[in-house]
Formats: sequence, structure tokens, C-alpha cells
Amino acid sequence: MNGISSIFEKINDSKNPLIVLAVIGLVIRLILAPTLTFNIDTGYWAEVIEVFRNGFGLYGTAGYYYTPIWGYCLGFVSLIMQMLGMTDYGVYVPEMAHLVNEDFKISSFVTSVPFNTMLKIPLILVDLATAYLLYIFVKKYTGDEKKSILAFSLWFFSPLIITQSSVHGMFDNISAMLMLITVMFLLQRKYFIAGFAYSIALLTKFFPLFFIFFLIAMVLKKEGMDLNGIKKLSLAIIGAIVGFILVYIPNIINGDIWLSLYFITSRIGFSKETLASIGPVQTVLILSFFIILTVAFLFAIYHFGPKIVKKLETIDEQERNYKIAKIMLIIAIVMIIVVGLYILYDAITNPKGLESVGLKGVLLFYIFSIFLEIYLAYRMIMEKDFDDRKMLTYLFLTALSVILWPCAPSYILVVLPFVIIYAMTIDGSYVKPFIILSVALTFQEITAFMTSPTSLLLLLIGNVDMMIPIYEFLAFPVIFGITGAVLFGFTAIIGWFSIIYLSYKWYSEYFHRGEA
Repeated sequence: MNGISSIFEKINDSKNPLIVLAVIGLVIRLILAPTLTFNIDTGYWAEVIEVFRNGFGLYGTAGYYYTPIWGYCLGFVSLIMQMLGMTDYGVYVPEMAHLVNEDFKISSFVTSVPFNTMLKIPLILVDLATAYLLYIFVKKYTGDEKKSILAFSLWFFSPLIITQSSVHGMFDNISAMLMLITVMFLLQRKYFIAGFAYSIALLTKFFPLFFIFFLIAMVLKKEGMDLNGIKKLSLAIIGAIVGFILVYIPNIINGDIWLSLYFITSRIGFSKETLASIGPVQTVLILSFFIILTVAFLFAIYHFGPKIVKKLETIDEQERNYKIAKIMLIIAIVMIIVVGLYILYDAITNPKGLESVGLKGVLLFYIFSIFLEIYLAYRMIMEKDFDDRKMLTYLFLTALSVILWPCAPSYILVVLPFVIIYAMTIDGSYVKPFIILSVALTFQEITAFMTSPTSLLLLLIGNVDMMIPIYEFLAFPVIFGITGAVLFGFTAIIGWFSIIYLSYKWYSEYFHRGEA
């Protein structure tokens, strides 16, 4: 660690440290990107592009269940490759087909070096842009150049960030960047643009949804629960609606808007057939329902919000917080029990229900996280002497509540900018926990996808028969008697505990200070 610190100090003392760090980070990524790849995902992205080229729509691809934004990015990659005359996407290796049925993380399609590089360059640029935004954010709130550069470095040199964009080829960093932009524009009171950015972040990956209570509370805390506050909140909502419409115009025309939501609706038992059966009339009714619900929500805030806050202020703060927390915990437990019984019933009565128990079980964690975030939003609204420092603390706590459940490492990316911001603006002791988190989750990711050198093996060996035994070992490793599945389970536990430690550290210090 001391060696790394001394290197950082030397770079920091150079004439243009930000440029030096950016170049080093880009070189690392461009070395990894061409040959290391999780081919189950990158192979599928190549398949999606091939479908585009054959004139089919995005949801004409079997298994594509993300929203359209990543599809648009893939279309852009395809266009650039065509303009550059690149036609080599990869090669199908039939000798690997027998492994596919044994492990879902394996694909018999090995992507090419040119395709891997072109696919990941946009994601690498997003990494760089996010790092620079963190630099700007921290510089504005601290005025400290060294802290700003450290914020840049924590993101840009995080092994988790590098692995996701330059090896895995996943696009969660786009959502993370847009969430950071959302918060930056909210702080500048540019609510329409903030709402627009939030909509695009949410439509890239769904995890920004968990920030919605914080964002609403932030607007109301800044503008008040009066007509002015409602106008500003409405402006943000209009921005979000405009973003949604712009993204979904092709899907609205093609009638496959609901298929794009399969990633989230599959968790609650909706099949693709059910989503495909929703016609134009049902779509209009559903969207109308959400519009009415939004208007009713705004009216309720305007009409009842100030009265409720005024009444709550008459109660002793500690007693009030305890009672609110207790009520929310009871409601959350009841909902968890009801959802748990539904999952159990579905697993027993539905022949395929058992297969989706894990996916639906995640709902239990979602429920807990949502109520925790509602409680944090309530505390934020009731906070006295509210300033940016307290706002950044609530942002950090909201970010932590999103990742309390043991999720995939890529999902964590959306909250990491706010952990970095908290460490750089409020409490520098969180730098080390952030590094531990990044390293632990990187190991979890690597053990889950040990077949990542697929393209590199084919490039170096050039002989499929020689490559297969190596690939089989990577797919199903046994090291000192420990199987790959056990190794993954062990690293997953470490990864999750690194998240829990981050949360425990804050809450233990909080209660030690007697601020509960």
C-alpha cells in the first residue's frame, strides 16, 4: 500500500496529474479489452448485432430482455464497424458446445479481437467520463485538488470498474454515470435535465429506481412542500417523461414496449407471452393509470405534506423516529411474509416455479431496501439545519441500502460514485473500505467467469483441440481439491461481507456518536 501511495504522490506532483492518470488507466483497459472477455455476454452482444444487420428488431432476438438503450449502443458499435470495414465478429467453436449445457456462463461462440475492442471502447470512455465528473464534483465541494484527483483515481483504477467495462463488457457504468449527472443537476436546481438524466439512467439499468425516494426528498427539501416545490418536482417528472418517450418511440411504434421490461417483470412471475399479449388499449390504460397516480401523489404532497410534517415536528425527535421506524419495519415484515408465501406457493404449484425461486426471492431484499430508503427520505425531510454535508450523507446511506442484498458485482457500480464522494467530502476513512469492496467483488466476478481468456487462448494457441482441455479446466476448475463452484461461493461471501462492513462501519460510528 505504501508503494502505491508513493507512486500516487509522484503522479500528483507532476505537471498534469489528471492526464497522466487518464493515460495510464486507458492503457490498462486497452491491454485487457481485446483478448479478455466473458464470452457468454459478449458472444450474445455479437448475436444481437447480427440480428440488427439481418433487418430484425431488437426484441426479435431470443433472450434479449434489457431495455432498448443498450441495444442502441450495440447498433452504434455495429455502424462504426461497418464504416471501418470490420466484419469479423468471432467464430463458432462446435467442440465447445457440450460444455454449454453444463454451465450457463459458457458460450460456444468466441468473439474476435476487433469486436471485443470496438464493443468495449464506448464503455471505457464512460469510465473516463465518470471519473472526470467525480473529479469536478469533489473539487467543487472541497476545493482540494488532491482529494479531487484521488476521487478520479478511486473510480478509474478500481479493479471492479476495469473488469466490468474492459473484460466483462457490461454496461452498468453507463447507469452509474447518468445517476451521478442526475445528482449534479439536482444540486444546481436544473430539475428538467436532472429528471431527463434519471430517466435514461433508470432505462439503462433498473437499479437507479431505488434512489427515487432520496431524489424526491431532495427536491422537496430544497424547494419546500408548497406550490413552488410541487412545480419543481413536476418539472423533474416532465423531464423523465420526455426521456422515456425519446427512448421508447421505436418500441411504441413496434408494439414491443412491454417486452423490454422482462428483466424486471420476470421477477414477479410475468412470462414473455403475457407481456407480448398486452395490446395498445391495455398499454394506454396502464400508462394512464401511472399518470393519474403521479398527479395524485403530487396533490397529496401539496395538500397533506406540510400538515403531516408540522404534526410530526410536535413529537419528540427520538420518539418519533423510533415509532416511524417500527411502523415501517412491521409493514416490511408483513410484505416479506406475503411475498415469501407467494413464492413458496408458486414453487409448489407451478412445474417451472422452482426454477425461478431465486429470481423471485430477490423481491424479499427489494422490499426491505425500499422501506429502508423511505425511512431515510423521511429522516432527510425532517432534518433540521439541512446542508449539503447532510445531503451527501443521506445520499451515501441510500446508496448503501441499495446493495445490502447479495447481488451480482456489476449491479454495485451504480452506487460506487456516491461512496467515493462521501469518502472524499465527508470522511476519508472510507477509502480503505471502498478499496476492499472493489477488490473483493472483483475476485467474485473472476471466479464466476474463469473462462474469460477464451479469445486470448484461441488467438495464442490457434488450435481448437489444444484449447478445449484448458478451457474445460477454466470452466470447471479443481484447485487443491476445491471446485470452482466452492471457490465462487467463498468469494461471493467475502464480496457480500465487504458490503456489509461498509454499512456496519457507518452505523457503528453513528450510534457511538449518540446521534440515533
